[in-house]
Amino acid sequence: MVQAHFSNMRNSSAETESRDPVPTTLDLLRALVYAFTNTGGASPTPVSTIQIGHEMRRRNQSQDAAVGLKLLQQVRDVQRFPRGFWLPAPTHFVPCQCFSLVVSCLPTENLVEMVGSHLLAHGASRVYVKSDPPDDLIPKISYSEWLKAPESTDVWMKHLIDSATYLAPHGLEGMEFYRHWKSLNPRRWVPGDLKIPKNNNILLARHRGMTGQTNHYVFRTRNGELLSMAELPHDPDTVIRLQFALREMSADNATYNVEHSDNTSLLRITTPVLPTAERRLLSALGNLLADPGSGRFDVFLPAISLNQVAATLAALGIRQRVTIV
Repeated sequence: MVQAHFSNMRNSSAETESRDPVPTTLDLLRALVYAFTNTGGASPTPVSTIQIGHEMRRRNQSQDAAVGLKLLQQVRDVQRFPRGFWLPAPTHFVPCQCFSLVVSCLPTENLVEMVGSHLLAHGASRVYVKSDPPDDLIPKISYSEWLKAPESTDVWMKHLIDSATYLAPHGLEGMEFYRHWKSLNPRRWVPGDLKIPKNNNILLARHRGMTGQTNHYVFRTRNGELLSMAELPHDPDTVIRLQFALREMSADNATYNVEHSDNTSLLRITTPVLPTAERRLLSALGNLLADPGSGRFDVFLPAISLNQVAATLAALGIRQRVTIV
């Protein structure tokens, strides 16, 4: 078993523990989507969340169909259409380091007939454990196209900062700043009296308005003073990814441990978790269990995936610490 512990950021706002649907439930969802959309017509007919949920209840399945379908959409096994309708994704391979992800709405039993028995299903996706996909007739897409993450978070951050439109600092009352450098203070978000290091030239900030909406900003700084500010897009992924990039810039990276054993791994990450792309990878490979009390989630992964996971997290700015058990 490989056990990885992530140290990242804490958020105590969550209220209940949450767990990803187990692979067997996801396989049933795939089978239902595939069956109800392939009714003998010239093209598939979209099926609704309501219909899938009804069929799940008929089979005494307590899992919320909408949650499982959203997870399958995240790993690209199904495609979502407006008003809660779904279509199956065509089968294709995503070659990775030492394995391939199988993107398909086919149930695992049908996939085995197509590609053989070399499949693992620890998470939302099926993993083909050989380095090369078995059939040249099955389409392939690149890992980067499937993941949809920047190849370099540092380059991504530079483009984000350089392309922003800056104004003179204003509306600073109630502003909180993200401390991305090392400090004895464990808090990351601190009020506006933050002491800014003189060698720092960029700062992330947030402001909660009276309506409850939170806006995020980047500030240019010099010698510990605020020079200018620009509003960021209203996109949680942008804010989360920028936190990782800023921490890497200041050599205060988020970290994780890996404990080696036979064939699986356990990762623990504090919240806010990861950008959507990196979470897509972990959801595809393992079953996620969130623990809001500790601000972490756990995920078991096949050991064969560790090189790909490590490379992806390194590109995000997460540093690995290895412990051999």
